[in-house]
Amino acid sequence: MGWQSGGSDRGQFRNWSCHSEIPSSELHNYVNICVVLCIASREAVRVMQTSKIKGHIININSILGHRIPYTIGEFSGLNLYPATKHAVTGLTEVLRLELAELDSWIKVTSLSLCLVETNIWDAASVNDSILAKIFKEIKVLEPENVADSVVYALWTPPHTLIKELTLQPVQEKF
Repeated sequence: MGWQSGGSDRGQFRNWSCHSEIPSSELHNYVNICVVLCIASREAVRVMQTSKIKGHIININSILGHRIPYTIGEFSGLNLYPATKHAVTGLTEVLRLELAELDSWIKVTSLSLCLVETNIWDAASVNDSILAKIFKEIKVLEPENVADSVVYALWTPPHTLIKELTLQPVQEKF
């Protein structure tokens, strides 16, 4: 399963396993949403360079861009999502290195998140009892926690970069 932007502002989780019946066109669309938007940051870089702005690009990523869990039970279709998030991790680091090579003052940060309590879970096709158990056992991240982390990265001095920031609940076992 992975996040797919649909006609609404809420994501939809789908089983993207290699044996699923999902048409290839949907898989291409999913990859485009997760990866190509990261590539769009080059347009922001062009604007910052042209305007001589010492800007900051923060790519919101996932912990699954660094680790691939052994999938179990209801989460067994989680194959394409970590693959796209690994791509985001790589693209973010390549962008940072390219800008460093140019002696640019544009910062690039990857903010990798674990479970965040948002309405995306309302549209999930994950067994509700599994989600209820997770959300009952641990205090998951709140959107405000994510916003605070973005502000933290933005408030660093001009010569300081938070290259990677991972945010997860204290009690999360992943």
